[in-house]
Amino acid sequence: MILMEPLLMLAGTFVVSLGATRLMIWLGPKLGLMDQPDARRVHQTAIPRAGGLAVWVTFLLAMLVSAWSGVGGAGGGLPGTVAFCLSSVILVLVGVVDDRRGVPALVKLACQMAAAAVYWWLKPGGSGNLFGLEVPWFVDLGCWIVWIVLLINAFNLIDGLDGLCGGLAAISLTCMVALEVSQGHWGHALGLGLMVASIGGFLVYNRNPARIFLGDTGSMVLGLFLASMASDVVGRKTLLGSVLLPVAVAGVPLIDVVLAIWRRSVRSVLSQWGGNGAVGIFAPDKDHLHHRLLARGWSQRKATRVLHGLAILVSVIALLPTLMGSTGVLLAALSAFVIALLGLRHLASVEFIQSGNLIHLAVKRRTNEWRRRLIYFLHDAGGLVLGCAAALIVDSNFGHRSFLLSQPWTLTLVFTGTGLAMLLGLKIYRRVWNRARLREFMLVAGGLMLAAAAAGTLIDVSAGDLTWRMQRVCLMAGFFSTVMVLLPRSLPEVLRELAVDSIHRQKHRVPRSVKRVVVYGAGDLGNLYLDYLASIPPDHFEQFQVLGFLDDKKELRARLIRGFEVMGSLEDLPRLGRELRLDGIILAIGRLDDVRLGRLQSALADSNLILHRWSCGLQGPSEDPSSGQFQCDVA
Repeated sequence: MILMEPLLMLAGTFVVSLGATRLMIWLGPKLGLMDQPDARRVHQTAIPRAGGLAVWVTFLLAMLVSAWSGVGGAGGGLPGTVAFCLSSVILVLVGVVDDRRGVPALVKLACQMAAAAVYWWLKPGGSGNLFGLEVPWFVDLGCWIVWIVLLINAFNLIDGLDGLCGGLAAISLTCMVALEVSQGHWGHALGLGLMVASIGGFLVYNRNPARIFLGDTGSMVLGLFLASMASDVVGRKTLLGSVLLPVAVAGVPLIDVVLAIWRRSVRSVLSQWGGNGAVGIFAPDKDHLHHRLLARGWSQRKATRVLHGLAILVSVIALLPTLMGSTGVLLAALSAFVIALLGLRHLASVEFIQSGNLIHLAVKRRTNEWRRRLIYFLHDAGGLVLGCAAALIVDSNFGHRSFLLSQPWTLTLVFTGTGLAMLLGLKIYRRVWNRARLREFMLVAGGLMLAAAAAGTLIDVSAGDLTWRMQRVCLMAGFFSTVMVLLPRSLPEVLRELAVDSIHRQKHRVPRSVKRVVVYGAGDLGNLYLDYLASIPPDHFEQFQVLGFLDDKKELRARLIRGFEVMGSLEDLPRLGRELRLDGIILAIGRLDDVRLGRLQSALADSNLILHRWSCGLQGPSEDPSSGQFQCDVA
């Protein structure tokens, strides 16, 4: 009987949501809340976007009934009900105007910040308490505004496919309900479940092909609800749980919004450097996660199911530490690493291309040399200080035992001075790092480790005692500082490699203008072609997509050359042409004898493929040195 009343509440909320959504399908056109198709939209006909109003009104009614009947406790079981209801009014008002005729981005952002501030003012627990830590009120306010506005815009940006945004919100809330039930907080679970039921009735009519959309009103209200309730209800468990909370609550939308900020920021800089003016970070585009899945030829339903599945996986991983303790931390870390390793190449291809273009342009762009050196010098000094500080903190077991020295800043000053002297001696600021090789990175790393050992020895000698603890701390400081110093210098090459990886090693169908090819010849010329791919602007990749190698050496079959597979020999070309839908091959062999040339021509004729020749060499010799040219081209 105890469970019967909550279940009846949930069922009744779902039925009311069905009716309210059906009413909004009829009322939306009369209110002018219609989503017209355009270049960025997926749908082809005008569809009402008043579903958010149905979800909001249904939830408010459900909370009133719950509070009046006493089911779930006072306030319907949620401590921030009043704060949410009042702050959501601001978003509903601006959302309705935006859905009807549009609102400038800055005005909408200001209203979102106002709603976040209202919630912070009225939220339970008072101010100055952030995830159980005492902080100044203005820090608490700033964090709340950033967190709430971030989630509001994350769900607003991801709302692009039938059932996607509402489904992601329902998945996040269901995970929160499960967590509350596991903790025995039945009242909180019921309050969250009422929102799930409100969304469920809407999703019945939002499935593909959708008859109604959430609109900006609904996506913003859902973002506010998830941000506020997750923090006030679920985020009070542990500090670790609160750190992982954003990932658990809105993993997929947050990934999408981070990629959007990255992508649009880089595009803005590229546009300014190209003399075309800045591109606003709020400028819309068609490169969101769901757009990329659709570009692969996936249906709306398939793309939505995949993103929903990813959301469930990310939520479960992020909640493992809260549910399983230290074992869950290890499992979550390993799972997150695997997902990041496998997912980046598929999720961030556009961002890698844009970043590669920016780096390529930055290398060629004339800059003030002394200013560049000064920025690097200041960065390195900061990296040495942070590396030494991190080593001292780790050595003290994060404050659980005394520091190595009574005045820790002594080691920091000595190590920083020694490290900077070593960097200057290695001429680190005169090197062209975008052309650097492994030897140069190892030279800097070894120099910093020697500087760390020298700093520790110097302090120990001055104190009259050589200790292993001092050397251990200095070695840790050298390691941390090496990472800090070399990271910005190695990042451009990493991004270039990721740009090559994300474009060429994906087997999905690319635009028709891009030719799908394999490289015939895994020797020196083939490797030089890979170097060429890593050095040209990524937007030049629009000519070819390299899927792998062919080589007649049997022992190379199935081997990987810098990530590209040797798929077979020339005899396998007809089969690979059908399986991979190839358009041609790139010949990366200097000379072919008559027999191999005849086999190549026959294979090309059988497969109806086009031959492109890659050449790289010196043309000459000649008495005039200026006539000796180095050429690299694909013809």
